[in-house]
Amino acid sequence: MMNFNKGIVGYGILIFMLSAAALQGQQWLSPKMLPGLVGFSSMPNSCNITVNAGPDITICAGTGKALSGMVTGGFTSYTWEPPDGLSNPDILNPIADPSSTTTYTLTARGVSSNRFTNGNFETGTIAPSTSSYTQYTNVNSLVMSTGGYQVMSVPQIAQAFGCNPNIGAFALVITPTAPNVNILCQTVAVNPNTEYKIDFKVLGILYFLGSPPTIRVKINGNDVGSVTAESGLCL
Repeated sequence: MMNFNKGIVGYGILIFMLSAAALQGQQWLSPKMLPGLVGFSSMPNSCNITVNAGPDITICAGTGKALSGMVTGGFTSYTWEPPDGLSNPDILNPIADPSSTTTYTLTARGVSSNRFTNGNFETGTIAPSTSSYTQYTNVNSLVMSTGGYQVMSVPQIAQAFGCNPNIGAFALVITPTAPNVNILCQTVAVNPNTEYKIDFKVLGILYFLGSPPTIRVKINGNDVGSVTAESGLCL
């Protein structure tokens, strides 16, 4: 369960959007060098990435050889580990000159589709997410509320608040409430042995009282990060 909640009270309006994508890769372990046995391991992934670290090679001390890495599919980056003894760990064919028997692992990463359902509020609602805030459909009622939310389009935000934030088509607009109240909660399906990246933007409008609010991210009740909204007009 992933929760976004309010940490510090301040009076103003927040514009909020989020997304979560999986950083998924496939690893093929190169064999031990000087010399070793050929072997590999792999992980399934949703980015259709295939990674091949190349054949087993033997290197004489002081004379480097190029590794023969290959990556295909929807990758965004790749790297060799450990970097020790490599001319450049971020290219596919670095020159390897290790000081001892070494297993180099080539890892490629790619970003999958958004794992949040309706993560950009593209349907004009927060569903299937839930919120401890009160939903409003009228912006005048929203701005007079505490602990209220409304999904608004960027043109609505521009008309209501005089700014045009670069945040996509829709955003969740909230008003302040007490600390530790859940703004948004959603159960997100995840895969084992997979890294996940969570992106969200917080824009602040017109804080009058108190400190700018802090938005906390919790996964299964555990804090994993936070961001404080700067005070100002559509920052």
